[in-house]
Amino acid sequence: MPSMPAVLSVARFLRGAIQGVFLVGFLTGLHHLGASSLFLGSLLSAAMATDFLLTLILGRASDRQHPRVLLVAGEGVAALSALLFLLEPSYWAMGLATLAAGIGQRSNGSPGPYAPAEQVLLARDIEASSRFPRLSHNLSSGLFGMAAGALLGAFSSLPEALSGFKGPMLALFLLSGLNGLLILRAPFSFRIPRRISRGEPIHFSRTERINIGLMILGNLFGGLSIGLVDPQIAYWLHLKFHAGIRETGLLLAAAFLFSAVLAYFFTVRLSVGALLKSVLALQVLSLLALLCLPLAPSLLPALLLYALRFGALRAPGGIRQALAGLLVSPNHTGLASGLHLSSLALSQSAGPLIAGALWEWHMTNGPVFLAALSAALSLAIFSFLMRAVDASSPVPGEEHSVF
Repeated sequence: MPSMPAVLSVARFLRGAIQGVFLVGFLTGLHHLGASSLFLGSLLSAAMATDFLLTLILGRASDRQHPRVLLVAGEGVAALSALLFLLEPSYWAMGLATLAAGIGQRSNGSPGPYAPAEQVLLARDIEASSRFPRLSHNLSSGLFGMAAGALLGAFSSLPEALSGFKGPMLALFLLSGLNGLLILRAPFSFRIPRRISRGEPIHFSRTERINIGLMILGNLFGGLSIGLVDPQIAYWLHLKFHAGIRETGLLLAAAFLFSAVLAYFFTVRLSVGALLKSVLALQVLSLLALLCLPLAPSLLPALLLYALRFGALRAPGGIRQALAGLLVSPNHTGLASGLHLSSLALSQSAGPLIAGALWEWHMTNGPVFLAALSAALSLAIFSFLMRAVDASSPVPGEEHSVF
């Protein structure tokens, strides 16, 4: 049986494949079935808000319960929501699947609010010096999966009824069950210095509180930027260029493939200082691409700019997640990861609702420009945090601030 890190990478790939299919056709399909832009934005925002609340709860629980159990439970929830839709293909079942399994809004192969449990599984099954390359490898697996899923989505037929979503939902049911089985059976060495009792209070040092607070503030702006653009990029391309599913799916597959290759670059062992400088440079590149996106004269230049933006923004995600886990002691890895992910999810959940409202007011490019402003603020905070990094240390210690 493969090791736990290898199994988690496989699970990321399979989840990413499903997420890629839905990113290409979910919103456009519902739009053709009569759903308004405001309804679609509200649905995605509600799903993201649900993920935010669950991430807060499960981040803390990941340090107190065995994270394997939580991650398998997440796969079970996704499989059950897909099964309900297969038994009763209705709008309420689709809405429930969107809320429970993140249909149409999750990306990178992420397990959504169960990601802190995944982080803890990786953090306690590998050496600290291997976290940066291991998490980057995990992320690249999810992006490769999204590329494969977008390619499949490009050749899927646009649903003329809700029953047209049965194929992707059946795949979600089967692959979630397979992921759960693989995670349940994978060998795992659960290294933890001391078991934390459920009622034990959390104590952060002053430096940890400051750094976590700044991380959260930067994530709030960064999450809003993501939520305004990424979950509904295929729909934006449809509104602006009247793009069809096939052409959009093919070009998005190329964008995700570029992102995956770029993410794989971060599997190389570098010092923390070199890693963060690379992340900063990519964030600047992502911001420039986002600013140019509304100026694209046609679909192909728009997709090339989005590919550059998506790759530069998402490829270093594993590095950001690893750093969040190293802000605190090993006993609080799940909580730190939960704070990192939930702060991203909180503002991200507002993005689709704002975008939907702007589109209802015929401001097609409004969400993109607002996303660029939010990304610039997040970039400024991240560059400020970089000043506190000890660039001479290859991996931060438990008593030091990684920022």
